[in-house]
Amino acid sequence: MKLYKTYIILIFCLSASSCINVLDQEPISQIASENFFRSANDAEAALVACYQSLRIPYSNNVIIPNIVLADEGWALRGGNWTRTQNFEVTATDGHLNNYWEDMYRALHRTNDVLENVPNIDDPALQKDRVLGEARFLRAFILYHLTMRYGNVPMPLETSKSIDQILSVGRSTREEIFTQAIADLTEAENLLPHDPGRKYMATKAAARGILAKVALARNSSGDLELALSKLNSITETGGYSLMPSQNYHDMFENFKQNSAESIWEISFGPTIQTGGSHNLDWETVPLIRPLGNAIRLGPDPKLVAAFDANPDDIRRTSNIRPFNSPSITNQIDHYIAKYTAGPVDPNESNRRQKDTNIIVLRLADVILLQAEILNELNRTSEAIPLLNFIRDRAGLNPTNAASQADVRLAIENERYLELAFEGHRYYDLVRTGRALAVINNYNGFNFSTGIESPRGVPPSTDRLIWPLPARDLDLNPNLLPQNPGW
Repeated sequence: MKLYKTYIILIFCLSASSCINVLDQEPISQIASENFFRSANDAEAALVACYQSLRIPYSNNVIIPNIVLADEGWALRGGNWTRTQNFEVTATDGHLNNYWEDMYRALHRTNDVLENVPNIDDPALQKDRVLGEARFLRAFILYHLTMRYGNVPMPLETSKSIDQILSVGRSTREEIFTQAIADLTEAENLLPHDPGRKYMATKAAARGILAKVALARNSSGDLELALSKLNSITETGGYSLMPSQNYHDMFENFKQNSAESIWEISFGPTIQTGGSHNLDWETVPLIRPLGNAIRLGPDPKLVAAFDANPDDIRRTSNIRPFNSPSITNQIDHYIAKYTAGPVDPNESNRRQKDTNIIVLRLADVILLQAEILNELNRTSEAIPLLNFIRDRAGLNPTNAASQADVRLAIENERYLELAFEGHRYYDLVRTGRALAVINNYNGFNFSTGIESPRGVPPSTDRLIWPLPARDLDLNPNLLPQNPGW
């Protein structure tokens, strides 16, 4: 198992531009952790493999499901996403199993780095930074696994045998969040403050993700902990909101890594290692061989929210008009945030130009600060932060004044500011608002052209996915299945 795992790491590393020096190493007869992790180049190669392993699971099984699970988007077709939005996934669904497998593969890679890099004796190695990045990535993976599946296994060592893998049980959400916070705290200490380093972890990235984990854990003192980390980002400096006139540059290929961005998962031109995500392919019309047959469209609720604010400069970055005579009753808008470039169905290499996915940016941080201040009964301090984001968008200051009204105003502002970026569904889950929001609106049935009630979770049990049936069959220690499934 160890031989196979490390061999896969090396395969991924050899495709990375920053790992070319791996090819210059002396040939070895067997690839394993003990004879791979010898130099600074080996450590960097293994770290790049960790980042690469997040690309597809994050785009395909964080961004897309969270769009259709919340009130941001609607699945036009395709069993995976229609079942997802109706809270009817099964424990044998392919994308559910793929996400589990991909994220645990990424987790094992970070454990490999954490276990082996301390033993490398190479003066060229920036050991603290590499270990800080690995701890950051491990925490990020654990956070997303438990947000998606609830109580999950939490291996913190490399896998040495099949017996070890198949004997692991499940840790509670609280245990996982606590471990993630410990990892992120250590990562914050080890990582550099480097606002220009958008594609790898930094102090600001560790602080921002730690704040999100603390808010999800929601234990005593977590609001204060999260606020202190978010304040550290804004007080340390190095990041700024994009000007209104350049707002869309954050999402446009060849213009990303903006002053507002804190961490991006890189595709396309930023790290030339191949690979692509499906977001442009799934959402932008006229690029598939099937013509207009996109699979995801913006929810009419979001379109209406932008219609209510015609001066909102964020509209064209999120949705754009589209006339589709080939789809029943026409789709009048499409999701524009991940458009790889000008629509050209004849562009053969389009999918090698996918945009980066922004995981954390300053507007997200500021709105979280406002949310926490409001919850701490510091509403008068929260309102200016909310208005700061609204002003950049070209909107008037909020009329909200009471704590309850400001709470809803912040929720709605995050809905518009961060649309399609994977935050809305997790926001609704962590604030306890998911059932109320999802149960109280009609979706849009594109096959009939009329609004109709969408599938809704019968209880909070369905807000997370079931564990893959295959893994339950192989490892009885994972039983019982999540309630409600």
